[in-house]
Amino acid sequence: FHRCGLILAGLSAYSLLRDTKDGRLVLTDAPFARPLDAQPNADHALWLRSPCLAYAAPEIIGRAPLEVDCRADLYSLGSLLYQLLANRAPFEAADPSELIQCHLAKSPRSLLELAPSVPQAVAQLVMRLLAKSPDARFESVAAFEYDMLRELDRATNAGDRERAPVAD
Repeated sequence: FHRCGLILAGLSAYSLLRDTKDGRLVLTDAPFARPLDAQPNADHALWLRSPCLAYAAPEIIGRAPLEVDCRADLYSLGSLLYQLLANRAPFEAADPSELIQCHLAKSPRSLLELAPSVPQAVAQLVMRLLAKSPDARFESVAAFEYDMLRELDRATNAGDRERAPVAD
């Protein structure tokens, strides 16, 4: 998407399905997708009714004076990963206005507090995706993927070393 000049601008858990044959996640819905240079959808009533609001970057919501680019999708990805790892969304709120305020001004609970089995470096990468400022997030999906794969490899190899039999 990003390489084609598109932004999803509305990724949610409802946008993904798992392929039972190979385990891959497949994007099935992107209701707010648009070209990067297009004006965002100004109909905030749609956002307030959308499940995407639970995953929306502060700049997507339209109440933060920030430019919307591919890093907004990284925030949404961070929200999805947080939910997968912690078994709860980064923010839980009684109504859309409260949820918007959470995205704009609150920090989610520590991922390590909710999911202590997650490697610390992986938790830090996910929390970086959830930064309020786009400048504090990764520059691109490729940059995030590189760091995440490196940390997962380290965690896997460290686990293998811990389980390796000790020679006499």
